[in-house]
Amino acid sequence: TGAECRLIGGVSDFFDIWTAKEAYSKYTSVGIASFRSFSVAGGFVGGVKVRKLDLGAEYSAHAVCGEDEISYIEV
Repeated sequence: TGAECRLIGGVSDFFDIWTAKEAYSKYTSVGIASFRSFSVAGGFVGGVKVRKLDLGAEYSAHAVCGEDEISYIEV
């Protein structure tokens, strides 16, 4: 999305957005064809939080979180 494109300043930013979108699309079972239909720029999508996980500089990982639990992780 346009908001996500504005966040990309380098390769690591691209992978951060990609893994966030992957985590959400797999959580909802809609697949990557749906990437244009939602934005992860704000950290919340469809009532759930998409949260970056710190696994070190070499990795990009995100989790889809409900109110108190992690529902899906993408690395």
